[in-house]
Amino acid sequence: MRHVSFLFIALLSLFFSAANERPIHLLLAGDSTMADKPAYKNSIDPLSGEVTPVPFHEKGWGMMLQAHFSDRVKVENWARNGRSTRRFIEEGWWDKLLANTLKGDYVVIQFAHNDGAKDKPDRYTSPEAYEANLIRMIKDVKAKGAHPLLATAVMRRKFDEQGKLIDMHGVYPELTRKVAKDLNVPMIDLQAATTKWMETAGVEPSARFFHQVPAGTNPLFPNGLLDNTHFNETGAKAVAGFFIDGLESLDIKPLVSALKKNHSSYVSQVWTADLGNGRYKNPVLYADYSDPDVCGVEGVYYMVASSFNCAPGLPILRSYDLVNWELVNHALPAVEPLDFFSKPQLGCGVWAPCIRYHAGFYYIFYGDPDHGIYMVKTKDPERAWSKPVLVKAGKGLIDSSPLWDDDGRVYLVHAYAGSRRGMKSVLAICELSPDASQAIGEDVLVFDGHDGNDTSEGPKFHKYNGYYYVFFPAGGVKEGWQMVMRSRSVYGPYEARRVMEQGKSTLNGPHQGAWVQTPQGEDWFFHFQELKPLGRVVHLQPMTWVNDWPVIGLDPDGDGIGEPVTTYRKPATLRSYPQSTPAESDEFNGYTLGKQWQWYANPKSTWAYFHGDKGFIRLFSANPDEAVPNLLYYPNLLLQKFPSPDFTATTKVRFTPNPSMKGERCGLGIIGLDYGALSLTQTVEGFVLSMVTCVKAGDGASESVQASVTLPSNEVYLRVAVKGMRDCAFSYSLDGRTFKPLGTVFKAREGQWIGAKVGLFCTRPAWKNDSGYMDVDWFRVTP
Repeated sequence: MRHVSFLFIALLSLFFSAANERPIHLLLAGDSTMADKPAYKNSIDPLSGEVTPVPFHEKGWGMMLQAHFSDRVKVENWARNGRSTRRFIEEGWWDKLLANTLKGDYVVIQFAHNDGAKDKPDRYTSPEAYEANLIRMIKDVKAKGAHPLLATAVMRRKFDEQGKLIDMHGVYPELTRKVAKDLNVPMIDLQAATTKWMETAGVEPSARFFHQVPAGTNPLFPNGLLDNTHFNETGAKAVAGFFIDGLESLDIKPLVSALKKNHSSYVSQVWTADLGNGRYKNPVLYADYSDPDVCGVEGVYYMVASSFNCAPGLPILRSYDLVNWELVNHALPAVEPLDFFSKPQLGCGVWAPCIRYHAGFYYIFYGDPDHGIYMVKTKDPERAWSKPVLVKAGKGLIDSSPLWDDDGRVYLVHAYAGSRRGMKSVLAICELSPDASQAIGEDVLVFDGHDGNDTSEGPKFHKYNGYYYVFFPAGGVKEGWQMVMRSRSVYGPYEARRVMEQGKSTLNGPHQGAWVQTPQGEDWFFHFQELKPLGRVVHLQPMTWVNDWPVIGLDPDGDGIGEPVTTYRKPATLRSYPQSTPAESDEFNGYTLGKQWQWYANPKSTWAYFHGDKGFIRLFSANPDEAVPNLLYYPNLLLQKFPSPDFTATTKVRFTPNPSMKGERCGLGIIGLDYGALSLTQTVEGFVLSMVTCVKAGDGASESVQASVTLPSNEVYLRVAVKGMRDCAFSYSLDGRTFKPLGTVFKAREGQWIGAKVGLFCTRPAWKNDSGYMDVDWFRVTP
């Protein structure tokens, strides 16, 4: 009996514990402008009766709210099409909402679109009844111990001759304001926000926010649709943003504190592009995000970059303003083929990816110069991606970019790697299967760069204003320029011209990048600049169109060829966003590897264990599967990119070697085709810390010891200070305060196609039945 009682109490305790962990619910009561909408609707062929699901692009703004909140807030959208306050109550929707409302929840009430519809008796609610209904709803919510929140109705898109919106809602929004004031209930004035928004955009441009369909483009609306009440995804996201702005203005702390954008983003101490005054400075990413490509969907931008042999591969960065970026994912947990990349394959692997959005999926195409062109896809870039599919097999196939044409056919443009193909400086196009998973056509050469545009590569495929465009660099990474070619036909003939070059700027070789259009109608272009040994850093340039040709950067002499900018105004957005940068420092308080880290080959689960509860990561010593000449060829190097030309990396480590194994070591290194490191080993004299270097490590050279010191214990602080992206000074400390230099200043060198990296290692020369390990308390990047 005591066991039963104990079990009952335990279960009861778990129940209440779970209840206490329930997120705040944000419940929505409203009409069709707020309501959830299906992603697809069925189109029925009038002759065959065949039913085909067709994308339905109308969206309610309530659908967009959950994306703004962490899991501490759950949005429940009870809004229904065509409902007034009266009909919402009479049909029982209000009672259902209340039944799901608990103490501490918030209920948003927004009506008026249908209340004033005198021509629709089933919806019409007199002004007196509307006010009474709002008062009733507020009292009902408060009786549940929840918090009511009023919102005025959004505006319909109907302009007068002076370009001002005509208010179609009569007295109802003002009644909402009156009730909010009389009952001291917080209110968000979406009528005012959407009025300013649409009038600022203008009569014609504001149409892009609404559910409007040209005739003949969607079988659901064969004659087209001009809906000036309901939003498309762009408009719905904007209105949701105005609601979030209102929450912040009201300072409703339980909700505001749960906003994702208010969760502390990482901001580098050594480089931030956002100047905080509405302008930015280049590079926007002062790190080796080589061959960047960017895809924007409704104001959310994702960037991908080359990752070569490092794993996880294909980094995914996210931005809301094109200037502030966060590293949020990797599309490849490991690099395919898995066995091939189980050891460091310097300079091989993922080359020049391209990210695109089509029909609800994000796609990434990338070339592997030894195997061919791969594709991965997902519905959410911040979650798992599909297993890579080899779309086009063959050596030397690189730098691929897809295009979904208006007729449903899919094409791929790509370049050739001379080192594998015996040919370069030409671009080719082939057709893909409708699902973009397989090449079904032969290559057609569409550009030959041998006559003045040598090393033409990195093409990006677009269709715009009736032209097929291919953006590509030429002239080489160090001193090249940006080209664009266009044609009315997918296979050409193409005409080409130079659209950006160094000119009088200090930015050498603006190379290979991404054209982005924003919801505000602006054009921008990303490209990289090679800065050895740091790598290929990312710049953002304004872009304009002149006679259907892009001009990238600024064109001071008016010759149609832009020059890169150093600083410029930030892209226009609906609201401001906080500074953010890819993470660098790591306290190792979690149970997964921080996204800033990559291994030098496909990882094994036995390389690391995460003691998140104790705040450290344990790196086990590992050995290569075959004899290697030096540290560069160990697969279990845990590294990250240089975050700027000048930085200091410090880490606290504790080394516990296997006493029966000689040659185990661990430490902190600067890794490239040459490397330098602080290496901790155990000898008969005790723990010895050495500063080592290896010049021409990539050629198989041996390592040299520059200086050594015997330590009193196995715990030490290791530091490297990098100046001018090349000079690396190593030091150590026993107390974390006083650091002593060790060895000579090491000159960093880039890797094979990648920048120099900084990071950690724990290695052994051969297999043993157990390994030693290095516990890393933290890794911090400071000026």
